[in-house]
Amino acid sequence: MSEVKEFALKRNLEVMQPENLKDAGFLKRIGEIGADLFCVVAFRILPEKLFALPRHGAINLHASLLPRFRGAAPIERALMAGATTTGLTTFQIAKSVDTGGVLLSREVTINADDTYEDLYPRLANVGAELLVETIDRLEDGSIFPVRQDNTLASAAPKITPEDSPIELEPLGPSA
Repeated sequence: MSEVKEFALKRNLEVMQPENLKDAGFLKRIGEIGADLFCVVAFRILPEKLFALPRHGAINLHASLLPRFRGAAPIERALMAGATTTGLTTFQIAKSVDTGGVLLSREVTINADDTYEDLYPRLANVGAELLVETIDRLEDGSIFPVRQDNTLASAAPKITPEDSPIELEPLGPSA
């Protein structure tokens, strides 16, 4: 159980985990809630019928400085590319993955010896603060989305076994 679900259940908050995000019953229930804004972090692609429900739409926290490293594995791809900086971006969710208007971003340094396990917690901490700041500034009207420059975009597809082959070395002379 995720920490978010555990938090919600302890406070008797409704938790929905539909198999299909396009399910009519799920969409109806979400619509009944009347949310002002959806905030998405590390989730699958949302159907437009869902992200269009809140009065102020939906925003996403992405672990790169968009439009760089759009996709499912931005942290891994930044490390694989030898990047010295990365960051986080909050943006409006749009039909195409990671292409919506940018709201805020924060740069994070990648140290020469950083691994995913080193970088992820630093990004998570900065991301939590950035998401709260984004919501506060959307509420007070002090930020507006800025269109991404698609000519600067790069892809960050899922990591596959081909991306990280393991080379086995002999253990020693055979007996």
